[in-house]
Amino acid sequence: MENRALVGVATVGCTAALVVAATLWLVLIDGASEASLRQLIRLSVDVAFPLFFVSFSASALHRFSPSQTTQYLMRNRRYIGLSFAALFLWHAGLIYNLARLYPEPFFSELSSAALYSGVLTFSVVALMAATSNDSSVKYLGRSVWSRLHRVLGYFVAVMFFLTYLGKLDQAFFWPFSAAALAVFVLRGMSRWLERDPQPT
Repeated sequence: MENRALVGVATVGCTAALVVAATLWLVLIDGASEASLRQLIRLSVDVAFPLFFVSFSASALHRFSPSQTTQYLMRNRRYIGLSFAALFLWHAGLIYNLARLYPEPFFSELSSAALYSGVLTFSVVALMAATSNDSSVKYLGRSVWSRLHRVLGYFVAVMFFLTYLGKLDQAFFWPFSAAALAVFVLRGMSRWLERDPQPT
């Protein structure tokens, strides 16, 4: 258990170190400007999504293709999820700073739907991160905790899917859209197999 915790801390720590390194690199290259801030915003969410995909799909991936890699993902999905949360909330902080430092054209381009859905998604991720610990599992009970995180995770997955769906005119986002859809397919098939086990 201690080794697992150390691996988890290392995972979150490496994510934080990469975020700091990317921030410093872009600032050194482009300077502290609106353009560099927008680049960081795009980079942070595009790196955060694969972490979400892996953590939320780990059990389904292991069911369909059991291996040492998927076993590792299963053992450490909490810490991969926390790494996602840290990066995604950093993404939120960058957006806040963009709005504070460069209110125009930020607010003139911001729709009410984007504002409310964004705030809600960040709040959901923060709640999932705050309850991703043994104390919360014990307090809520394993069944309630699992159901809560499953529902919240699906909500985040829907938000990612809708976001990338709106960017299909750019080929760069096609893999992200496919991965967002794959989350539902993998987890749906995994749940179906759980309820309808193959005869032995």
